[in-house]
Amino acid sequence: MIRQAACVLRRGAMVATRATVGSTAPVTRACMTRLAVTGLHQARCASTAVAKLSELGKLLHKEVAEEQHSMEEEDDAELERLRSVVEDKGFEVVSEEGAAYVTLKRTKGGETVTVKFHVQAEVEDEDEEEEEEEEEEGEHEGDDEDEEEEEEGGTAFQVEVTVEKDGKSLVFDCHAADDFYIQEVQFNPRGTPGSDDAHYNDIYRGPAFEELDETLQIAFHKYLDERGVGKDVAAFVCAHADAKEQEEYIRWLQTVRNFVN
Repeated sequence: MIRQAACVLRRGAMVATRATVGSTAPVTRACMTRLAVTGLHQARCASTAVAKLSELGKLLHKEVAEEQHSMEEEDDAELERLRSVVEDKGFEVVSEEGAAYVTLKRTKGGETVTVKFHVQAEVEDEDEEEEEEEEEEGEHEGDDEDEEEEEEGGTAFQVEVTVEKDGKSLVFDCHAADDFYIQEVQFNPRGTPGSDDAHYNDIYRGPAFEELDETLQIAFHKYLDERGVGKDVAAFVCAHADAKEQEEYIRWLQTVRNFVN
């Protein structure tokens, strides 16, 4: 601040000298004072802006360190076990750095099965939701231990499972938790849909899955299970989504920290 103010004063002095030499108009003390005050004000504003950025940078740095420490303490043995199970089923795990979507893909018997999910697409676990509804209606009573377990609950993720063959596909809208819970089944006559596929978005999406006959519901779940989309894959989806979301959060913190510093 002092260096900047001094520079302004020096510039003011130079202006005053030029005015004295090149003109008969005198430079008054009031003029010099205004120049000095303006310089000090500009220096003070610049210093405040830098201080704010530094504070944000420090907080981001602290958050990065805490998250990295927390991540190091986590045991990823179960995640690696589940990954091995998924790969043994023939699925390739596509999880790119910086990307929020993760894809599991396998081709077998003329069919391509794709499991796609977003690491931030969390939904309420259906079992937990049912328990909460029962509590509200006064139908569920438990001791403190039961309540504790319910509070822990579970994490579920929105998942799209596509089974494609002969240029056509069945698209399953599911929730993945301890297993896959189908929400709806849609037939697409043009293969795997894209996010900007107007034709796909205009297709009849099928009834609410829970409205189907129970035997049909069981048969659809068996259909997915026969294609490797069962409990182990659901568990991997949840575990991998949690781990990757943590990685991407740390990467986001680092990127923002580097930008503001």
